[in-house]
Amino acid sequence: MLKSNTSRSKLASQAPNSSPFRVALECALDHYFDAAWLGSNSPLAAPFMLQRELLKEKTAHHGETRGKVLQRVLAACARELSPSLDGRFDPARLLSLTFFQSHQNLNQAGIAMQLGLSPATYYRHRLEALALLDDALARTLQPTTRTELVPPPRPLVGRDQLLDSCVTALSRGQCVAISGGSGLGKTSLGAAVARRLTSQSATGSAPTFWYTFRRGLNDHTEAFLYALANFLLDNGQNGLWLQLTAGQTKINEQVALDLAQSGLAQINPKPLMVLDEIDILLPADSDTIETVRLRSLIEAIVQTPHNPLTAVFPVLLIGQQLLLEPNVHHVLHGLSTDQARIVTSQSNIQLNHDEARALQVATRGNPLLLKLFCSLIDGSSTVKEALSLVQATPTVGLLLQRIRRKFTLQERMTMDFVSVFRGYLPADLVTNDAVVDRLAQLELMTRDGSGGIALLPTLREAWLQQTSAEARQHAHKRAAAALAIRSHFTESAWHLVNARESAQAISLWFPARSLEIGRGNAGTALEIFNSISREELSPEPRRMLILIRAELRRLIGESDAILDDMDAVSWPGTDPLAGAAFEIKGDVLRDSDQPERAAAQYLAGLAALETASQRIESQRARLHIRLGDAYWLAGDMPGGFRQALRGRYAAEQFQGIMFRRRGDLEAALRHYTAALELAQQAEDPAACAMVHSQLAWLNSQRGAPTEAEDHFERALAGFEQVGDVVGIMRCKTNLGAHLIQNRQFEASLTPATEAVAFFKRLKQPAWMCTNLGNAAEANLELGNLDEAEQLSTQVLAAEEQSSRPYALTVLGRVHLARAQLSLSERYLREAVQMAAGLEDRWAEAPARRTLAACLRAQNLSQDAQAECEAAIALYVALGLPWEVDQTRLICG
Repeated sequence: MLKSNTSRSKLASQAPNSSPFRVALECALDHYFDAAWLGSNSPLAAPFMLQRELLKEKTAHHGETRGKVLQRVLAACARELSPSLDGRFDPARLLSLTFFQSHQNLNQAGIAMQLGLSPATYYRHRLEALALLDDALARTLQPTTRTELVPPPRPLVGRDQLLDSCVTALSRGQCVAISGGSGLGKTSLGAAVARRLTSQSATGSAPTFWYTFRRGLNDHTEAFLYALANFLLDNGQNGLWLQLTAGQTKINEQVALDLAQSGLAQINPKPLMVLDEIDILLPADSDTIETVRLRSLIEAIVQTPHNPLTAVFPVLLIGQQLLLEPNVHHVLHGLSTDQARIVTSQSNIQLNHDEARALQVATRGNPLLLKLFCSLIDGSSTVKEALSLVQATPTVGLLLQRIRRKFTLQERMTMDFVSVFRGYLPADLVTNDAVVDRLAQLELMTRDGSGGIALLPTLREAWLQQTSAEARQHAHKRAAAALAIRSHFTESAWHLVNARESAQAISLWFPARSLEIGRGNAGTALEIFNSISREELSPEPRRMLILIRAELRRLIGESDAILDDMDAVSWPGTDPLAGAAFEIKGDVLRDSDQPERAAAQYLAGLAALETASQRIESQRARLHIRLGDAYWLAGDMPGGFRQALRGRYAAEQFQGIMFRRRGDLEAALRHYTAALELAQQAEDPAACAMVHSQLAWLNSQRGAPTEAEDHFERALAGFEQVGDVVGIMRCKTNLGAHLIQNRQFEASLTPATEAVAFFKRLKQPAWMCTNLGNAAEANLELGNLDEAEQLSTQVLAAEEQSSRPYALTVLGRVHLARAQLSLSERYLREAVQMAAGLEDRWAEAPARRTLAACLRAQNLSQDAQAECEAAIALYVALGLPWEVDQTRLICG
């Protein structure tokens, strides 16, 4: 017998598309026992990804050691996974048996048997467990909040006095600023100051919080706070981290500020805060609200010049211009002629005094231009030729253009690729270590000491301008793919947008949006997705884009922009995103003190959920609660109270549905009964009719026909009262199944035939197939084998997954009745496999029972007995003792 369509939402027959990070995770799990392979081949074991764990363990960075660290992290993340709330499976045990224990000659089918699952059910649970492990691993590694290390040391020339002065002032807890033009070595001096200061701390090595502002990448309040929280967490202060990850929608900036100041004050030895490229935050006509927020936060933390915190921790500010007034300010200037000679001699280039003087005049003693001069010499030019070029083109861009011509193809391609990254990139993305070594030796590229490489910011911009559009697009695509594998979804989306793959950027980021918002990437993401025009997208990604922007704009209070954006597209009721769209619109209107308009949106959301291809019961309960709040704000207390009851009703009803799907009929009965009482209190006849319909089918399944018929009568009367024709026909669908169960086959054909025609007109294939299946089973029982076969074939042709196992079982029974045993067995085995894959015991039990009869007819007694026992176990789990007796009778 085909069960009610309301018992299960439509399920996909295939696994959802895996994210690139999931693919990397599964590959690592497949090689779990080979630490050397993991260290050499898995991007998850690269220093760039394992930075936190490697710093914690203070371990070496060679391949096999990193592989062992990844092994420990994977196993620890898996152990922490909790059993599913509905008790269906334990992901920790499944993952342990599948990946973390060595099994000799045991395949996945054998593992499934150990877990007491069918192979199809095991595979579905395996996918769920991997999704949970995926999330746990990303949160443990925190790849997007990796600690920025003090830049590696570079030779300093002519800065000794400045170095001493900075260290002295910072040792006193003062705020020091280093400013000057591009290429003068501000960051190199700051790095030398940080290393000197932290190494000479009287109480041990003092920690440094180094933060380089990069426009569009991390110049947002959330990004800064998460980086600071990560630093505090690594130094034993978890208050800010816990606050940011508490799951609230918006960050309370005052609380975050208090926790940041408190955490910094409690670290011993005193930490050094270094803010590089801080002039990005300088006030300008183009200032955004976000820039003002971040600037205010930085000022509040630093509080100079009258800073009570200057006795607590030192601050070093680096930038081309001052943002805040420091206690001590040093302006860098170009090097002298003698100092310029020292710089060139470090590259084994000896200049006489006249040559050095000419070079110093041409470059104004700028250390970066001096290094580029040395790179020209390294590229086989003579001193005279290189000097002539510098004198003729004394700018970074023009000198790079000359250097580019002298590079090998591999060197140019490497520079092209690295230049599209706004910050450090994983060093393992560039496989030619010799090229990286040479570029680093020329001081065009730098390593961060923790698996990252980058071009100097000034060089990056200049090189990128000289790269062809085609090369940039190709590099952006490569970068996006590589970062997605490493769970950097926001930065991957930025690269995809720059590669003109906006739709792909949206589809990548949309499923990961909660994770990325929780990482502090909301501001960065909003800037990325604001740059995409919805007009360039097809309808589905366009609606996803609108929802992304709405969620991100809510975090900063851009209500008007949200409504304008969402009103510009249509939200068809059949779209699974429609309910969420109306909910967001309602929330925005409620927050802007428009409760009546908010209520209209919540009602539209509830209506959309009724017509959507998949009913999201949890969202329905949430919408009722929001609707009640809107009524209360509008002064309608009774209306608000009714919606609160309806919210509780929806939650009880949802629990009833979930328990019935599990086969716990008594628990389902309790929740449905509670839902009915709440619907009656809310004076909601439509809700009463709905729960009467569900109670009718539930009692039919429980073997209580009298109670079932009473609820059917009440449900049909209720739907008729409110004029819900769809509700009437869905109830008649269940009534048809009930009549079949009670062997009233002729009577069941009337509602089934009527409902088939109705749902065909409405283009609701799931309900149409349910009724086709009911009609097929009724005809089978009446002996109309040809009619039963024809109707079941129609079900299969519609490709509605939840109906297929029932149709296959009917076809198996048809061919069994015709003594076509081989064909019958084929259909029945397919029915069993599909029902098990859908975790539908209501379908699996009769399919196995019929298969047992088919096998017994072929004198395969042992196989028949196994299927019979499996069917009995399923009926016992469903709490259907009369079906157990019937199975024993059929199986002999």
